[in-house]
Amino acid sequence: MDNMVRTEMRKFGWLLGAGMLFLAGCSCTGDPRLDGYSCGQAGINGGLYNQRVTQKQQSLEDAQDQKVQQQRQLDDLKAQQQSQQQDIDKISTQLASLDQDLNQLNAKIKTARSNKSVNQTRLSQLQQDIDQVKSQTSLAKADTFSSDADRQQELQRLQKKYDDLQRELMLITGGT
Repeated sequence: MDNMVRTEMRKFGWLLGAGMLFLAGCSCTGDPRLDGYSCGQAGINGGLYNQRVTQKQQSLEDAQDQKVQQQRQLDDLKAQQQSQQQDIDKISTQLASLDQDLNQLNAKIKTARSNKSVNQTRLSQLQQDIDQVKSQTSLAKADTFSSDADRQQELQRLQKKYDDLQRELMLITGGT
């Protein structure tokens, strides 16, 4: 009988060892693609898979919300960029107009030079001043690094100089 007990103990030991190996190999991950049958049953019955589905749905909703928020930010940035471009275009147009006005002043000076009763020295000085403002206008048109406010301020400064030069020419030529 002693022999029989030993044999039964060995069988029990083997079964116990096999059962432990089976249980050790059945660590459930919660992923139905990776889990075996027994873990799958446990996942279904225990709600583990439903919990996993809920988490995945929440992650998807969070990602969609984030995408919508980023799209709004992108739209805001595009609108801001478009507004800034319109401001730049407006200032550039005004600077081009100022440049044309300065060319007209130059033409008036050339006409005034033919009149010998006009002070030629003052005309020459006025011509130099106009050339300086034209140069500054060209620089202002080429300036793409300054802020819109700085460019607008520079435009106003140059327009004031133009107005002063126009008044000066009127004084020199006697209003002609």
